[in-house]
Amino acid sequence: MPDSAFNLAQVLWDERAALEGQQLPSALPANGENSRIAPLDKFFAALTRDDLAATYPQLNADNRWALCLQAVESEARRLH
Repeated sequence: MPDSAFNLAQVLWDERAALEGQQLPSALPANGENSRIAPLDKFFAALTRDDLAATYPQLNADNRWALCLQAVESEARRLH
């Protein structure tokens, strides 16, 4: 993981865990089994912006559509 800020995919997975009352993936050991994002079959530290397309359907399935909208807005601002 870069030593700067988390990318958007990482932030969304941390937010999802927080809303479910789970431990944040960012707080777990980088390559520990508990830091694996099962639906994407990737470790949290390996998530990139390219994982957003696979993240949004997961958030929608969990009824976390507000996180999806927030992320889309952030990404749109970044592109303009």
